[in-house]
Amino acid sequence: WQRLDEAHHLGDCQPAFMIGSGDDGTNLQVAMWLHSRHPNALVVARTFRHSAFAQEVSREGGFEVFEVAELVTESIPDAWFMKD
Repeated sequence: WQRLDEAHHLGDCQPAFMIGSGDDGTNLQVAMWLHSRHPNALVVARTFRHSAFAQEVSREGGFEVFEVAELVTESIPDAWFMKD
């Protein structure tokens, strides 16, 4: 993070961060940390499934969250569920 900050002068701009490790808890923790370090940044954390806890943490933490399962569900065409 320090190298990214130094290389891109993140304190001088409004960066956007999308956090998507393989662990939802890690994503939420990193998103909270980034928002506290860069309050003007857009911070988005990925989770696998909908979680009321993650939604509440994101509201209180000042960042956004999105669910992979919802993206997959919304991207499946309706025709795949229709019988001929």
